[in-house]
Amino acid sequence: RVKLDYMGNIWVLDVGNNRLLKFNSMGKFICSFGRAGQARGQFLGPGAFDIGMDGNIYIVEGWNKRVQAFDSTFRFLRSFKIDEFSKDICVDSKGNVYLSNPHKEKFLTIYTKEGKELETLNESVNVDDQKKKRLFNWEATFAIDPKHDDILVSFRFDPDVQLMKFNDRHELIATSALIVPESELAKDSVIGTGNSSKNANNLIVEKICWGKDNHWYILFKKRSTIYKLSTSGEILATIIPKTEEGKDMICSSLDVDAYGNIYAADMSSMQIHRISVNN
Repeated sequence: RVKLDYMGNIWVLDVGNNRLLKFNSMGKFICSFGRAGQARGQFLGPGAFDIGMDGNIYIVEGWNKRVQAFDSTFRFLRSFKIDEFSKDICVDSKGNVYLSNPHKEKFLTIYTKEGKELETLNESVNVDDQKKKRLFNWEATFAIDPKHDDILVSFRFDPDVQLMKFNDRHELIATSALIVPESELAKDSVIGTGNSSKNANNLIVEKICWGKDNHWYILFKKRSTIYKLSTSGEILATIIPKTEEGKDMICSSLDVDAYGNIYAADMSSMQIHRISVNN
């Protein structure tokens, strides 16, 4: 997992060592934080993290079943318990925490920063009933536009992406489907359009990101293809990340700076790559 803060620093979640790593914008190591354990500032099975507009850091843990919050100097702020493991976490402009909740016929729960549950999204998602039974058995990946608190969400094994809008009471008031056009899916054999298990695997949305350049980014599993979208869902660019040697990357996470540079976590090299996009 890789994230950028609003100062341009690069943060990486080192899951295997239960810690966060901090680098400057040029990739120079600054410090690490955390170790295995159950006390404050310790982690067991950290699955995801996010950095709020105020610089506060939120980490969700699988084994400890909690969310911990710290300021940018790693000073402990608060923690709260959760019912189950979440593979994704996002924080909105007010500090509310959004967690994905697979396997319980719901996919997204919203908490206050103190841990009070505000809203659970399930039946209100804009998909037909036939799809729901299948989709709710898979976790969602999502991102938040922190300026408007809009959410872009996708279920695994489904290319449809839902743009969700909320009112001030955190009630879902509108959804619209952003579907990657078939012509784009078929381009360069990135994603097939049949029903085979191979094509289903190609359709997996690995990660969704709201870039600090004010665009949506969708990372598909097949060839780690990245789509850059406008706020309304128009495809602006298609990127297939490659290493300096010309090999396809195997990306698991990404974030984007204010200049549109993509920072991608490449599992094949175990490195963070910066990708410049001239779009």
